[in-house]
Amino acid sequence: PRAGAGRSRWPACPRGPACPGPPPLVGGGRWGGRAAAAHRGRRSRPSLSLPERPCCPPLTPVLVARAHYNHSCRVPVEEHAIYIAPPRAGKTGALADVIAHHPGAVVATTTRGDLHALTAQIRAARGPVYVFNPQQLADVASNRRWDMLAGCEDPATAIRRAQPLSAIAAFKGEGEDFWASASALWLQTLLHVAALQGGTMDTVHYWALQRTPRDFLQSMAGAGGEAERWGSLIRDQMTSNATRTTDTIRYMIAANLGFMVDPVLRQAVTPGPGMFSPRDFVREGGTLYLIAESRDDRPSPVAGLFAALHAHQAAPQLSITVAVK
Repeated sequence: PRAGAGRSRWPACPRGPACPGPPPLVGGGRWGGRAAAAHRGRRSRPSLSLPERPCCPPLTPVLVARAHYNHSCRVPVEEHAIYIAPPRAGKTGALADVIAHHPGAVVATTTRGDLHALTAQIRAARGPVYVFNPQQLADVASNRRWDMLAGCEDPATAIRRAQPLSAIAAFKGEGEDFWASASALWLQTLLHVAALQGGTMDTVHYWALQRTPRDFLQSMAGAGGEAERWGSLIRDQMTSNATRTTDTIRYMIAANLGFMVDPVLRQAVTPGPGMFSPRDFVREGGTLYLIAESRDDRPSPVAGLFAALHAHQAAPQLSITVAVK
């Protein structure tokens, strides 16, 4: 099909017979055409009937490009698609089309408010629209908070919450595995104990930066279960004479909890009106817009917060997550 694109019996390919880019007609149709998408739809969208799968293409795959002769190239909803293009090349419009037509829940992370402006009204017809814009970057007000300690009474939830949070400002160099595991253990213990004691993220932040961990050790006493076992593992590090080791761990945790220094960001993770529930969000097919700044030199103060929120949403398995830098 590529070689025959320039022959007189076929319409001329505007990109040329040997042009690079999307797959050719035959191969691309077998993998990314409408019929192939309808065939995969019996597994990715079993709720759709057999006639609905080929007649409603946006419900089963995602249109990512056009191949030769304007044939569509579609990616199954269970796959990942990455758009790499220079500025003003149409990435925002392509992603807005995906967001507008996706039948399930959507999480859109962006550094601007353009995706919200293009798709919020359309998504509102499908389900609730939530905005988490703690840095107030765009002219879009936040209407949701998230309690980072919610569910951390369960040790497994505390582990899942601490792992992405501790990986943002990780130590790079010799012994980085030790520092990563140590900071994750500290964070999951602090989150777990604070949740058992009915505290907030202010409590976690105070315990993490406290030079003498007297208050934390007193709160850990009698907590039982994993709280006491984890606490016994980090108690020696907290009270050790090897101050350089303790200070390094405390420095990494302080960097990962950097959003707690900003009063606006701290309020966004404090329990109050408009709490975000991932379970209801997925059940109702809602849309969540996460808006934050992007930095090249160092992680954004909300990077750990957004990473933990994404991990929290992954527990009920969202249908799609759209990310924009």
